[in-house]
Amino acid sequence: MRVTRRRLAVGVLLALASAALIVATRDPYRWWLADQSRTGRDPATYSIVELAPGSPPPSMSVLEGVVRADLIVEGTVERLTFGPSGRSIALINVLSGVKGMVPMVVAVASPSTLRPAGEAGAPVIVERPDQPILLPGRHVVLLLEHPDFGGQIPTYEVLPWVGTYLIVDGVVTTAPGNPWAATFQGMPRDEFLARLLPDDSYPH
Repeated sequence: MRVTRRRLAVGVLLALASAALIVATRDPYRWWLADQSRTGRDPATYSIVELAPGSPPPSMSVLEGVVRADLIVEGTVERLTFGPSGRSIALINVLSGVKGMVPMVVAVASPSTLRPAGEAGAPVIVERPDQPILLPGRHVVLLLEHPDFGGQIPTYEVLPWVGTYLIVDGVVTTAPGNPWAATFQGMPRDEFLARLLPDDSYPH
């Protein structure tokens, strides 16, 4: 009986190994991405290659952007993971909220992800400029939309072009291409958050 059980266990392990090999063969990117994940490399050390944006910068006012956003939060980027579907997920520890039912943690999905480049297949971050990559350790303010409550942590997307802001030494840094940059670049953090809540004309 012990021999039979041992043979069964070995057979199960071989079957699992064969299945993993088949998956790797059919989806080499998934296998490559898993290898990169196991290195534990800091995402901030990757080179960034810019993709064409998904849409041109919008011609909307700050109030229109605030109204469009389902959630506006300030937080720090705790972790960034790259998925085989070609999207990244940033986990945000929320420090404060400006609009919406503010959770303690929120996930932000992005079309910016990790890809092999060149003949050597060196990993690079391929970034959509309208939805910049959210690197761990960054202090951010995010205007978010398209909520998905299907998982344990609510997942959102940033508003293209106008939804991502870094707070560096207490002042705002806007992303390239942000049409609100002339208004917000270099603004103190407290004043910036107040500007994102200009009046009570939209639902909270």
